Amino acid sequence: MTHQPPQFQTASSYEMVMGFVHAVDWSEPWLLAVVGGHVAVALAALTSRSSQVGQASIYVLALGIVYSMERINKWAADNWASFASQNYFDANGAGWSAVQGW
Repeated sequence: MTHQPPQFQTASSYEMVMGFVHAVDWSEPWLLAVVGGHVAVALAALTSRSSQVGQASIYVLALGIVYSMERINKWAADNWASFASQNYFDANGAGWSAVQGW
């Protein structure tokens, strides 16, 4: 008789993404502002695609935000109750990076 390993149920990528989507309260004002910021940057990138200065400005802005992420995340982790219904921020910055990364 051969030994069979236990069967594990793994969530599909779709199930994991949908779990994240359902766990977040997308009606929170700060999160809507972040989504709006992403839309604004995308529109700025599209409208300035023939302008080297415009594209460079967007790039420098993005670099500044990435450079500041650790500080922003620390502040958000310390003050989340003043603007969010749940704490999306951890000491390592994973929460804020996830928000900014998509």
